[in-house]
Amino acid sequence: MKWNKVKTIISFTFSDNIRMKRTFALIALFILLFVTSMRFTAITFIRQALRTPHLRKAPDFSLLFFQNLLSNLALLLPFIGVMFGYDVVSGERERGTLRIILVQPIYRDEFLLGKFLGSLITMIFIITVSMSISTGISAALYGIVLNTSILWKFLLVILISTLYSTAWYAISLLVSIFSRRTSISALISIAIALIVIVIAPIIVTTYVMMTNPPPIFTGSESPQSRQSMIREWAMKVQRIQAQLTSFLPDTQFRRLIRSIVIVKNDLALSELILETSKAMLQSALSLTYIILLAILPLIASFIVFIKQELK
Repeated sequence: MKWNKVKTIISFTFSDNIRMKRTFALIALFILLFVTSMRFTAITFIRQALRTPHLRKAPDFSLLFFQNLLSNLALLLPFIGVMFGYDVVSGERERGTLRIILVQPIYRDEFLLGKFLGSLITMIFIITVSMSISTGISAALYGIVLNTSILWKFLLVILISTLYSTAWYAISLLVSIFSRRTSISALISIAIALIVIVIAPIIVTTYVMMTNPPPIFTGSESPQSRQSMIREWAMKVQRIQAQLTSFLPDTQFRRLIRSIVIVKNDLALSELILETSKAMLQSALSLTYIILLAILPLIASFIVFIKQELK
């Protein structure tokens, strides 16, 4: 493998991606969704605090910031990966340039590695720019102090988010290798993302509600007894839902990010690194899940593409 050729492909891929409208559309969409959700959550938080003055305390906007950041990342990261993976091979094949490229003195693994690394740099760029602008807006509007703790968590979230987005890129890349048309590759990749992120949780919730209906009251129960029955039913439903959705990538990603976010902010840097390391070790299963989700489709993509015949 000649790294000069790989570097050339990386440079061309990154340049092409940066010039695409989808890159800045994704950044704008992320910032818009984050600012809107942060504003709505902050207003709701303040209104609830005003309704309960005996429990009133200053809102922890840093916690609200990470909660909204997590929600937006979980929604958009899969589509960031899909948007840059669905046409890596199928697009070149459809335009007739794949055969021209591969008859040049370049190996298939060099071509695919260059494409992957160029797209990876692009995804890091999108995630970093989107999160940086969103963090700056939050700091300006809600007075969030960007101390060492916030910045360290911010860095970890970027790394984990890149890994999660890479997993979806690898899946769509594999689909792209098998697809003859870019439109088919895009439809299949987006369908997989929608099924996993949206449809599967809805199916699980519907199943749990159908198999565990709410309690029926006879009229002889006291208000306290009814509240207790409803609380027990709700806890049971949530427990079953958590068990059934634990295999989904979205669940594992959220679990891993939450383990980092809940670490206290008022720690020295050395203590903070130690505590976040412990938190990630406790969520080692989730981290391993996401790593495998990224690596296995990527390895399969290289194997299939190297052995695939050009048609």
